[in-house]
Amino acid sequence: MSREKYRERIYSEIDSCFKENDVIDALFISHFHTDHILGVTHLVEKCDIKRIVLPQLTGAEKLAMFLEDSSDLDIRDSIDELTGPWKTIFSQNNRVEVLKDDENGNADNDVNLELIQNSIKSGDKVGLFDGWYLIPYNSPISDDRLIAFNDAVEHCFPHLLKGNDLDFNQLWNYIKEEKTLSGLKDLYKDNIGDNRLNETSMTLYSGMLGCTQKCERHCGKAVHYANRYCALNCLYLGDFEAKKQAYFNGLMEVYKPYFKHIGIIQVPHHGSNNNYNTNLYSSSSPDKSSILHKIGIVSADSIDKYGHPDEDVLDGIRKEGGITILVTEFPKTKQVFRIRNV
Repeated sequence: MSREKYRERIYSEIDSCFKENDVIDALFISHFHTDHILGVTHLVEKCDIKRIVLPQLTGAEKLAMFLEDSSDLDIRDSIDELTGPWKTIFSQNNRVEVLKDDENGNADNDVNLELIQNSIKSGDKVGLFDGWYLIPYNSPISDDRLIAFNDAVEHCFPHLLKGNDLDFNQLWNYIKEEKTLSGLKDLYKDNIGDNRLNETSMTLYSGMLGCTQKCERHCGKAVHYANRYCALNCLYLGDFEAKKQAYFNGLMEVYKPYFKHIGIIQVPHHGSNNNYNTNLYSSSSPDKSSILHKIGIVSADSIDKYGHPDEDVLDGIRKEGGITILVTEFPKTKQVFRIRNV
């Protein structure tokens, strides 16, 4: 499907969900691939977004993701459409970065959503309302390919990377020239190759920290398993590389205390086998204290050129006792989970 068709579909969905000037307390962005940010410009124009929460990335990571998306473009006029969401996100003054805490591991602090400003730490518990929390995780692990890519960019385009960040004004000037854009793409291809950098995807836990009477007021007893464990709490994984053990271990370091309370998982990367980890969907929590059958939400095109979702992934989730729900471009597949704010 063309980028234009994607944009029309996303804009239409935004218009059906939000009214003009609706307030959004926080917009969490997992990463900057087009299929995850294409509607940001329209959403910012339509709604009052108090804060945009995004993962802290190095300049080389940001540039690599931009070039990954630009490599799909065949028509020169599409560059403006590609840069639109990036310009929207990085021109906003209400950005909040989820830091990579390489030295001290992940944080475990209680943070009031209304008080956060420029940054929070990976693993911070951001209070939303009455016992409901949002817990982002930004993996500190970096792909070795990025080191070579960073060095190559600094050598060939010395003014593009500023310290550990990306000079977007310089980037916009560069991509106006087809020769320069082609040169950047060649550096990406030579150093990164064909496999995208999905490990840069930030994850998010949304839910209660435990199952209490307060929890039952929010979600209702009907969604509790044996009236003990809440099935409404959700883990959003974006395109997270769950299959790689080092990444999965870091993820569980943050979310293990809440794993038995997770009932809904957004299956990473549209159900790709490269991102599948059977332990995510196990009916038993890591400490074997609960048996909760998880719902796996898979977002993918009905006709996907990459073959998403992978049949082995769907079968694997079912074998673990999970329930898979496929959400496509067809309106009848839409899923809505509402939280009772009492």
